[in-house]
Amino acid sequence: MSYDYNGSWDSYTGLNAPLSWGTRRLKVQASVSDRIRSGAQKSKLIIAIDAYGLTFTLSSSGSYKPRGPPRVLDALEYTHSSKEHLLTTR
Repeated sequence: MSYDYNGSWDSYTGLNAPLSWGTRRLKVQASVSDRIRSGAQKSKLIIAIDAYGLTFTLSSSGSYKPRGPPRVLDALEYTHSSKEHLLTTR
């Protein structure tokens, strides 16, 4: 799983699935490296990617920089789905 690294439980806004983000340990690159270091075979690793986005409303109009403090809102429901754009492999 390579998503939900940041979310409404944090006190700042952040990327949902950061591939590589500075020195932070919470990123996909570090997670994969940790698994390999723990003995996982590279050929057996599968990285699931997210197909959704997160939105944030900032707590202050002046705090528009990355990792700014968010204001928690109720979730929005997305009701559209489409099978014509699904990707499959065999």
